[in-house]
Amino acid sequence: MDETGLPIVPVSQWTLEEAGSKQVPVFGLEDKRQITALLACSASGLLLPPQLLYQGTTDRCHPKCSFPAGWDVWHSESHWSTEATIQRYVETILTPYLQKCKRHLSLPQSQKALLILDVFAAHRTEGVLAALKAAGFVLVFIPGNCTGELQPLDLTVNAAYKSSLKDKFTDWYAENVAFAIKQHGDDVSAAVGSVAPELKLSVLKPKHAQWVMDTHADVSLKSEVIVCGWEKAGLLEAIDPTKHPLSTGDSAKQQCADTPAQPSADNLPLSVHSAVWQNGMCAEHYLPAQLCQAKLDGRRSGSNACTVIAMCLVDSCLHSDLPLPMPGDKPSTALNQAFVQSIRRGNQLYDAHPECDGYLSCRQVLDFWPELGGLSAGEEFFYMSKEHLAQGIATIANENLSSTAVGVLSCRSS
Repeated sequence: MDETGLPIVPVSQWTLEEAGSKQVPVFGLEDKRQITALLACSASGLLLPPQLLYQGTTDRCHPKCSFPAGWDVWHSESHWSTEATIQRYVETILTPYLQKCKRHLSLPQSQKALLILDVFAAHRTEGVLAALKAAGFVLVFIPGNCTGELQPLDLTVNAAYKSSLKDKFTDWYAENVAFAIKQHGDDVSAAVGSVAPELKLSVLKPKHAQWVMDTHADVSLKSEVIVCGWEKAGLLEAIDPTKHPLSTGDSAKQQCADTPAQPSADNLPLSVHSAVWQNGMCAEHYLPAQLCQAKLDGRRSGSNACTVIAMCLVDSCLHSDLPLPMPGDKPSTALNQAFVQSIRRGNQLYDAHPECDGYLSCRQVLDFWPELGGLSAGEEFFYMSKEHLAQGIATIANENLSSTAVGVLSCRSS
């Protein structure tokens, strides 16, 4: 686990100025506003839910938005981690995750887990050490000035996290600038005077919170980046592949390449056929065995995330221009990629949630992740599942096949 600062306004040493100017001021360098994210990841490539710390003494300092279930959104006077906030993190994030792993892997309650962390003072207080020990963690402290070499999060994840967050801010800022210029047409002086978007905390806080949520979802899907941090730190070499159920050194080395090999969505051998359901039609797309939810990205621990995966696919259809195919249509490259990304996202959401154990109904999925239940105007999706045909999700899976099939039924109103 590791803390990292997430700037509210990412700054840069680069700017634009008229050629020949004698002075080139760079605005924003003095903006130090940020929050702290406490992150943790596993050697299997899983990014746990974060703890986000805002500056303040009550929850009034929190942004007014809904965070995903399982996240710990809290505060401290300086927004830095303290003994109290880390104890809270152990209770709300680490302990539920460890207990879930024990159940999923059929491990005894006495099973210990290795936790790697730096020598930050708040990590070494008596209260924190006692809480971690009681939860079942064996601690390994990284020596001072060595986190850049031995901390997996520092080696890959933190940089990917901040880069994604900065990109989202830049896109938002650029959209505002482009809109201001368009509004003023040829009046350059007026455009320059109004081009800067509002950067007050009251405006930025909820937007920044959404960027953090989107960023965490993005990075969670990049299991190869997470595993690469463990590989660069040399930690996977200490894991015996014959005893470790989640990852191997060989697979991690392959994933750690500059351009990691991922299944190509352009050449997926998908077959499509039609099936009649009540008064409607649904297209069934069967992924090949090597891309099934229990095996994708080198997964070895199985997967019970069928319903979550189906909901993620529906969410992709609702919040993008991805057209749903008619029965008999050949799946497009975009749809193939959506299948693969939905499996990754569904597995990540399921694995990271402390209350997931066994198969979920549609109602449970929506309770855990309300953001997966949004509907676009003029369109209604009917969800069904094996256990809950009336209210569930369309998870059409044949236990005799090694592949996973997900069906989505769409009904557009006239």
